[in-house]
Parts: sequence; C-alpha cells; structure tokens
Amino acid sequence: MKYTVNGSETVVASQVTSELGTADISRSVMPEAGRNAAKRNFILQLGFEDPAPAVVPLQYSALVFQPKVVLIGVVAGTLFQSPAIFAALGALLWWSALFPQLNPFNALYNRTIGSRPGRFALVPPRRRGAAQKRRPEPSR
Repeated sequence: MKYTVNGSETVVASQVTSELGTADISRSVMPEAGRNAAKRNFILQLGFEDPAPAVVPLQYSALVFQPKVVLIGVVAGTLFQSPAIFAALGALLWWSALFPQLNPFNALYNRTIGSRPGRFALVPPRRRGAAQKRRPEPSR
C-alpha cells in the first residue's frame, strides 16, 4: 500500500491480516527526512553539536557502535551463562562512564571502522555545563 504524505512523499506501509480476518496497517515506513530528524535528535541528546545534514548518517552509525558491541556481549554472556563476561562488560562500561576520553569502545571503532576514508571518527562530546558561563545573580 502506498500513501501520499504532505502532497509529495510516498510512504509505503505493509498490510497484515489479524486473527479476526481484518486488515490492519502494521507499520509505516518513515520517510527519509523523518529518519534523519530522529538521528539528528539522538546526536543532539548525546551532547554533540548540531551536525551538517550530510554528516548525520555517518555520525549516527558511529554512535550506535557501542550499543551494538554491548548487545553482542550481553548475548554472549547469556548464551555461555558466564559471570566473567558480564563482569568484564560491567568493568568496560564503568571505565567508559568514568573516563570518557579513554573510552575503549571509541578506540575500537576509531581503529577499525573509523579509520576508513570517509568515515566518522568518534570523540567524546564536550560537556555542556563546562562550556557555559554562569550568569551572575541580580542584586537586590
């Protein structure tokens, strides 16, 4: 099924039949502009500066590298029933939180995928509070 949104974009949706025999639209595919807006919002929420539209997909894919690696670690720990894997994963995550400049996930990404030409290199975001000056309180 195709639907016209805003008069110009075509959004494709899949149609499924429920147990009752009625047809429902299960999910609409988000237009490209909407996906980029969601990715841009994710980047901004992590504390990075507003990226150029051409950089958004590259920066987003770089930023979701750590959650993908953590997911692999969680699945491996669950499959092998290994407390050692979870302990190592916990230590890596604590290290990343306490020392963002020395994040092992960023280092792994930068040495593997990020070293390719045209890819985005990961650096920790600047803390917003550190960059803002404190306003003086008005005198009474």
